Amino acid sequence: MKNIKIPIFKLIVVIVCIMLAVTLVFYFAVHNRQDIEYIEIKGDYVIDELSYFSEGRAAVQLNGKYGYLDKDGNEAIGFKYDAALPYLDGKAAVMKGGKWGYIDEKGNEIIPIIYDGFGVSFGKDILLRKQSDYFLVDASGKEVKKFAAIYDLVGELNEGLASAQKGGKWGFIDPEWNIKIPIKYDNVGIFNEGIAPVKSDGKWAYIDKNGNKITDFEYDAIASFCDGMGIVGKDNKYGAVNSKGELIIPLKYTSLNFFIDDVASAGYGEGIGIINNRDKVLVDFKYDDIDYFFDGLAVAQKNNKFGYIDIQGEEVIPFKYDYATPFCEGLAAVEQIVDKNGYLTVINKDGEAMLEMKGLFNVSSFSDGIALVTHDNRLKGFIMNNHKIRRDYSYNQLKRRSEKYKLYSDYY
Repeated sequence: MKNIKIPIFKLIVVIVCIMLAVTLVFYFAVHNRQDIEYIEIKGDYVIDELSYFSEGRAAVQLNGKYGYLDKDGNEAIGFKYDAALPYLDGKAAVMKGGKWGYIDEKGNEIIPIIYDGFGVSFGKDILLRKQSDYFLVDASGKEVKKFAAIYDLVGELNEGLASAQKGGKWGFIDPEWNIKIPIKYDNVGIFNEGIAPVKSDGKWAYIDKNGNKITDFEYDAIASFCDGMGIVGKDNKYGAVNSKGELIIPLKYTSLNFFIDDVASAGYGEGIGIINNRDKVLVDFKYDDIDYFFDGLAVAQKNNKFGYIDIQGEEVIPFKYDYATPFCEGLAAVEQIVDKNGYLTVINKDGEAMLEMKGLFNVSSFSDGIALVTHDNRLKGFIMNNHKIRRDYSYNQLKRRSEKYKLYSDYY
């Protein structure tokens, strides 16, 4: 871990716990608890990184077309789309013949499939482009406002401002299409907590909603503002600034993750540890890697073995596994390799086995109470979590968070 983990697909995979692979061979049910069950799925379904359960549906492919399965593995919406995204707030974006629209939970078109992209959130509506114009489309599919395409690209409206590109430069516009911050930057992020990252002449800085600089243009890497602080990087060292642009965590770490619940993993020297948002070391820098804390535990790696630690640094589940996923919804998948055979166990937070399997598979983390069991991107079955637990973060909450908080860097 040499850089901030970014919530593009990697951070979505880490914060949101999606598609973290555990390699195994096919054999089931050495033992399982009543509230954890495996359901075998018939059919040659193909999955990708967006194939996870959200609002009771999962988008998968069959014979080259996308559709949706329900939690029983039955076809919920027919396989007729060229692309399909997960459900969010009762609707999903789908593409057919190069055009995009939205369907409801029954597959009815609520926004016609006539637009040139799947659009972005723009207040309570969706901003979609059709030929030479942009349209605001409401939840019923009605075009409530039309804008001329005077901008090449327009981003999500966040905190009353949206990024806009014209002639290769970026700035910010308001909901009425007026330029509020000049289109003069090489790149921009989105506004969070009244602050946005912007890039000029190869360096990054933060600005406020009036376009005033909060920091100088001095950073090689910069992240979306989150919980009153922004992670910054210079000369491959990382720290964080506050809303006044003051360094509150010195540029001394070799890596620094986003803070969740005021804690983050950080690299120092040759190891990884945990610090809080006041730069206090909570867990010594003795691990090879530490992921985010979910359900109070973080998966960590030491001496090529995986286990779990709590926020005090106690090793609560032993470091004996050859791979492990983060906890999601109270469960995690761990793998041990014995005589070249893979053995998967679904465990709870006490380390107790809830389901044991032998074989060569990939197992995703739990989303909407279901983990996908796959082999070579083919869906083989579901592991169902029927246990009612308290969920500090729902999948959709984590995904929305990960979409907002990104790293912008020239290191890659």
